[in-house]
Amino acid sequence: MVASLNEHCCDLDRVELLLVVEAVNEPMFAELLARYPMVRSRILVTDDILAGFGITEKPSAFLHRIGKFTFQTLKKLGALSSVQTAWSLVLDSESLFHKPFLMMDLLENYRTQRYVFYTNTGPRGLLWERSTGHQVTRNAAAALGIAPPNRWYMEYFHWFYETTKVIDMVQNRLGRAFFERIGHLNQSQIDYFENILYYLYLQQSHASEYNFIDFKIVIDQFLPSEVAARFRLDELPFSLFGNEYLLNILTPRDISTLLPLFNYYKLPFIRLEPPFFSTRYLPELKALPSFVATISSHHAAWLKKKIAVCISGEFRHIIHRTPEQQVRHLLGFLSGVDCDIYLHGWHNTSEALIIDELKPRAYRFENRRSFVAMERRIAITEPNIKPGRDAGSLAMFYGMEQAHELMMENAGEYDYVLRIRPDLYSELSLKEMLVRISDEGDLLAGTVYVPRQFHSKGINDQIALGPLREMGIYATTFSALNHNIEQVFFNPEAVLLRRLLENNVGLALVDMPFSLMREVPFKIGTIADHLHRQHHVWWSRTENLPLYQDLSAFFADKLAAMEAMMIGSIPDLIYIRAPQRHGSRSAVIRARNFDNDPSRVASALVPSSWGVWNFRPFQLANGQIELLSEAVDRLLFIFPRGANFVVAEWRMEGGRLSVNRLVVPPADISAKARLFGIRIKLAFWLENRRRRPSMWRRVFRR
Repeated sequence: MVASLNEHCCDLDRVELLLVVEAVNEPMFAELLARYPMVRSRILVTDDILAGFGITEKPSAFLHRIGKFTFQTLKKLGALSSVQTAWSLVLDSESLFHKPFLMMDLLENYRTQRYVFYTNTGPRGLLWERSTGHQVTRNAAAALGIAPPNRWYMEYFHWFYETTKVIDMVQNRLGRAFFERIGHLNQSQIDYFENILYYLYLQQSHASEYNFIDFKIVIDQFLPSEVAARFRLDELPFSLFGNEYLLNILTPRDISTLLPLFNYYKLPFIRLEPPFFSTRYLPELKALPSFVATISSHHAAWLKKKIAVCISGEFRHIIHRTPEQQVRHLLGFLSGVDCDIYLHGWHNTSEALIIDELKPRAYRFENRRSFVAMERRIAITEPNIKPGRDAGSLAMFYGMEQAHELMMENAGEYDYVLRIRPDLYSELSLKEMLVRISDEGDLLAGTVYVPRQFHSKGINDQIALGPLREMGIYATTFSALNHNIEQVFFNPEAVLLRRLLENNVGLALVDMPFSLMREVPFKIGTIADHLHRQHHVWWSRTENLPLYQDLSAFFADKLAAMEAMMIGSIPDLIYIRAPQRHGSRSAVIRARNFDNDPSRVASALVPSSWGVWNFRPFQLANGQIELLSEAVDRLLFIFPRGANFVVAEWRMEGGRLSVNRLVVPPADISAKARLFGIRIKLAFWLENRRRRPSMWRRVFRR
């Protein structure tokens, strides 16, 4: 946002930018603003603003208690009360300016008309009465001591505020109950929007100075009837939200119909919420003379260039016409996104259907190739795999690379590439996947996004989305294998993970429930059965890991542990001596491999005061064992590093993934319990007898 302001605002000398941030983040934002010396700026600290409202809590505690809407409201009201100009413009941090403009022109255009748009809430029906917007309006009216109106003032066309009126509202119009509510430590979440407070205040105290306009009437007046008919207040998104979602009813070719409306009111902003992601929206918006910026522009990345979709794999079936279901699902999955398809596969009886329906921009079907010779070069592979698994994985990597090569002929048209198999059933569409990425977190540079399941011994190799460069690394795994297949442990997910980590590609997870159907028909019962079964085996289950964050460090530990386990440098059962966090005696970690899962099942063996050792749950803390009353949810990886061994415990704490590491010298690690004494064998006997008394004789013999 600051970069776009710096680039396009032609009267920066008339503008001061105020940022409200928590004290801990002030240095980071100060460094960011220093990159743009032409943008005059000031940082306000959230802690100070809250103190001005009588809030003594830390910002994080206040946010947790009162909720994000009121938290943001106080930040904005505090900032508005501290400005040194007669007028202010409030924008969210995801606003983007798209062409040259004068800020003073925007202000003057609004000041001469002073309009406030609203929509009536009666037509919205029962859904509105259960909405956050309805409750916010009632809360704001109560805070101002007025009757709640049957109007919804929320909008994104302008957020211009008069400083003196904001100060008067805060100091003289907000009732005592408002300040008592936000300041009382026993008050739980209550929602306010600063602009709803402001517009209700204007309606009550300055109605003669402002034009309050029913936006539904404006739509009917200025837009063609066939477009205006789509603006239905009894349907989502308008039944819950407001006219700020205007773009939702417009195709790119409809944007030009906004010209009379934008010209009459000289509207500068529009919320970026298109019904589908197309590169044609922004050019059409820029053609509107008064248009300057998009608000809530977190989806802008998906509108600037097309996405290339690379489909590779087999349209397999054991029941006739299953490929038709796969094609139908792919078409539904890609709906809502302007994308081009590139496709590779083996010659098959469904080619005509696939080509005619999917209409790939480029495709290649070829005779099935043999990868047996390359398979024979594999030196290290997994035990107990089905016949032909490794050759099939090589064929998968080959198909991925071939589809990617087809796309590279037009690579300049794309910023992002999606890799997908044809035999997947996804709960989300591609657009919903993109929305989750840009809604739930920052769009991470240099990062490949994959679903949160089917990671096996590495990372999911069935679906991936990432920038052109990073997906080029992803897609050329076959060529890399052709050079070094003798040196790598061969598991397809692990091979792909190593390829990405070695090339410094970031890795993030997206919540995208799906089922791998293979040749099975896409039927409701079958899909449900597959989803159920895949969640009950470790290699395909959904992992409890944070989403939309770079998890490269986590996956690096996982890969190290997996390779150490599979090549035999770490045995399946291992005993590790480590100090206790509280106590002078050492304890022993017993960690075992289960079904070749890189994460080990572990418990602590702890000596009691009278000499008998007991099993106890534990976690790692500061390089020591901390005993617990119950087990924690974690992933525990063990691997060699240099002359020592590392125990890395990854666990979720407060929604964040944290790691604690224990570095162990070789002398404190063993594959045999007897090296740690007869007392450990006695502990096993006691634990097994406690859990399964009838089996104690067999356990003792063992």
